[in-house]
Amino acid sequence: EDFDGVGDIECVAQEILEEITGEDFSDELDKEQEARNREKGQAEAKRQKRERELEERLDKARERWAVEENERKQQAEHERKLQKKEREKKQLEEEQQKKHEAEAKRKEREKDIEEMLAEARERLAVEEEERKQQ
Repeated sequence: EDFDGVGDIECVAQEILEEITGEDFSDELDKEQEARNREKGQAEAKRQKRERELEERLDKARERWAVEENERKQQAEHERKLQKKEREKKQLEEEQQKKHEAEAKRKEREKDIEEMLAEARERLAVEEEERKQQ
């Protein structure tokens, strides 16, 4: 006969034992098969449990990464806003400084003009006085 594997060998062995001893070993072989099936089932259950645990850990890691990435993005956005405010503040200060400088120059020009007018009035007065004396 052709044998397909361990199961067939066990069946043949069972038949030979039964013929020799006259006892029925089918229950023992069934129990052994059940025990092997139970072990396989337990091993599969352990593998599946481990796989679920690993998936859960992976999901938690992904979630942590997403939270951290979101925090990094928020921090970067906050930094950009702070830098923008600093640039705007600096620009405003520069504009105010330019206005103060322009105002100071304008006042200096007014002062110079007032001095020139005073000198011109004084010369006119001197010239007027000289004309009167002639």
